[in-house]
Amino acid sequence: MNEITKSHIRTEFFKELGFALWQERRNNRHNLIKVAQKSKLPQGLIDQMERGICKDIHKYFRLYTLYQKKIKISLINKD
Repeated sequence: MNEITKSHIRTEFFKELGFALWQERRNNRHNLIKVAQKSKLPQGLIDQMERGICKDIHKYFRLYTLYQKKIKISLINKD
């Protein structure tokens, strides 16, 4: 039986947040330049956030605020 670690949970958490941001940007047909200008965050950082590499939760909050979206969290059983 594989144990779920804090590191694994954190990694998956940021990947899910990032993927949701990427989907929102694509659904609204915004490019990185436009989002960077509106959010005042560098394009490279937004790209890292969308890939779940950035681990600064406050930066994610800035983009979710820009998109006027809330975050919903649920606990699920491991696969």
